Amino acid sequence: MKKKYARFLPWMVVWGAAILIVTTFGKPYVLKTYVEMGIGTCDKIPVLCIVATKGFTNPSVDKGYIAGLARYSIEEVEIALPKDFFVIKEQIYRAYYKKRTRTEKDPVAYLLYQKPDFFQSLFPQLKKYSLRNNYDFLSRILNARTADIKDLPSTLFVILKSIFTPDVGPGSGITIARFSMADKKGFITYNYTKEGNYFNCDIVNGNQEFFKVYLKDKKKELDINKVLTIISTLEKNNGKGLGLVKS
Repeated sequence: MKKKYARFLPWMVVWGAAILIVTTFGKPYVLKTYVEMGIGTCDKIPVLCIVATKGFTNPSVDKGYIAGLARYSIEEVEIALPKDFFVIKEQIYRAYYKKRTRTEKDPVAYLLYQKPDFFQSLFPQLKKYSLRNNYDFLSRILNARTADIKDLPSTLFVILKSIFTPDVGPGSGITIARFSMADKKGFITYNYTKEGNYFNCDIVNGNQEFFKVYLKDKKKELDINKVLTIISTLEKNNGKGLGLVKS
């Protein structure tokens, strides 16, 4: 954990210092140019141009579908997933998913857990912008757009969006949806492509604990309704096992 944070945090410090200088002496269009040169344009990273356009409130849960899933427990995360998925416990680091060279041919799920004060501890200076908890930070990040950059905070949230959003496939069909169910709420960024279906699920529970469930479905068997059903099975594993347990 500490080693991976060590790669993530210094990068953010350098970016923050550079942006502070640009913010002090530049105008919004300078900030936008700076971000596009350092991260990429919306053509390269389409998610930086879109915000949540759909919403799911208390979606129906397919209990029959859940019955056919396997239960996985890996450290703090417990969830039901299709039996043929390969499950990986992830951590946050600089090139979050996107620049890692992977050649999975089978469906894969990446699971991440962080404590209730995760975002606040990373960026305590942003609390003054009415960001009280993980969900407030998450909402601000997922609704950030390059076109809306006008100052240091708006610039930082676009950068965070590029970091916290993994590869969701090529094309212009990416959708961000807001959802809420029982004690969970959050956002799903998803895309149906020729090479597979991608779902990046950012979830906060009633205790403000943060979960990320990233599904790369090469067999193209999952859809948004099945993924919402999968999210309904997500729980904090209070036993915190040492490794992956499948049942």
